Amino acid sequence: MKKLIVIALLGLAFGSKAQSIMALPGSSATAIQTNGDLVTAGVVKGHIQNDGVIKNASNVTIGTIAQDGSIRNAANVVVGYFMSNYDVHNAAHVVIGHLRTTLAVKNAADVQIGTYNDRIQASWNAVAFFFFQP
Repeated sequence: MKKLIVIALLGLAFGSKAQSIMALPGSSATAIQTNGDLVTAGVVKGHIQNDGVIKNASNVTIGTIAQDGSIRNAANVVVGYFMSNYDVHNAAHVVIGHLRTTLAVKNAADVQIGTYNDRIQASWNAVAFFFFQP
């Protein structure tokens, strides 16, 4: 019984470090952690700050995500949008993916390509999965 309790507590401890994106097999292992770190295959590739500034692993600003959902690169050019209905658009307003209420991340063809954690800002998930691939 003690062993079962220890296993359960360990599961809860690791579960509290949940990442918002867990790529499905065959896709890149992109994830965003609760502290804003963007991780690919276990390596920190960047960070999203609470003010929406997006930095690469060298701590250089590479873009921003604004309150209105616009995603901009370092030159302040819009590269995409995160919409209020959880659709993700490219700069031309073409839907490139979705975050679903089932916590599924789907591409434009509605094929599931990952999952996200709803405890992390949805816009961060959009940036990580659709605009921060290796």
